[in-house]
Parts: sequence; structure tokens; C-alpha cells
Amino acid sequence: MYSHKPELNNTAIQSLIPQQRLFLYSVVFFLLILSCSENNSNKDYPTNFKGIDWGTQITELQDMVFVESKGQLKSYVRKKDDLRIGSTDIKTVFYLFSQDSFCGVLLEYKGLDNHKMIKNIYFEKYGKPELANEQEMKWEWVWPAEVGVVVKYNKQLDTGYLIYLYMPLLFKK
Repeated sequence: MYSHKPELNNTAIQSLIPQQRLFLYSVVFFLLILSCSENNSNKDYPTNFKGIDWGTQITELQDMVFVESKGQLKSYVRKKDDLRIGSTDIKTVFYLFSQDSFCGVLLEYKGLDNHKMIKNIYFEKYGKPELANEQEMKWEWVWPAEVGVVVKYNKQLDTGYLIYLYMPLLFKK
């Protein structure tokens, strides 16, 4: 499923962080609100991403490179990450850690065609989302008190985002 092996480019990674930070915070806010609602999905929630279980300590992962810290949330990239989901090329994958425990992922990809493929994969995988806004091109699946998954496309930037957030760690004090 994942086959492309990128080279780590710290300059490119650092330049992506500011535009993604605001988007990530807005997603966290919406998922916090949705976490209080009922889940309509009959599908099981994702317990990991690319084989890394939610809650895994950063010290257990030898191939991670630190990118940025904001409060208790730290972002990392993998040295030799596979940047494909199905036939979709992924531009960047940030692994998020809260109190050094794996709690989320932020993926970025380019192009409307890639976005449509990602959206279709996630509709097939998780069914109808709890929140769908066709005009904003944003879909959210939420398993209350567990995991939120967001697929979003920004027309102006021709960029899509796929976000996983493990809420027990993200909102843990």
C-alpha cells in the first residue's frame, strides 16, 4: 500500500509548519465539540497509523526526527516514510505526540484528483461521516472519546489534508 521512500528535507518541512498549525488547531476544536456527540459509524475506529499504535512512546520509535514543539504537542517526521496511500502521493506526514505519546497524524497532499481518491478510500473504509460539508470539501468521522479522522481540501492552495487525532491523549492534562 505504501511504497514511495522520500528523502528528509528539513527546509521544506519547516516551511510547511506555520500554515498547517492554524488548520490543525481548528480541526482539534471541531473534534472536541464532536467528541460529545454520538457516533453514527458502525465501523471500528482506527487503533493505529502505519503500524504505530496510539499511545506509543516516542522513545520506542527510532526512525522519527523532531520538527517542532507547541506546548505539549510535538511533531515528528519519519526518516524513511512511505508517502503513498493507495495510488495517492502524499507530500508530507507529520506524526503528533502529546506528553511523548503518539496522538495524531497530519498528512498533506496536492491536487484535486488525489483528494478525490483519499476521500473515496475513507468513505469506503469508515462509511458516512458524522460531519460533511461538500461546499468546504471537508468530512469528519468521530468515535467519541476515541479517534477523529478528517479529510479536507483547500481549493486556493490546491492542497488536501488527512488528519487523525487520538482524543484520550490529545485532551489529557
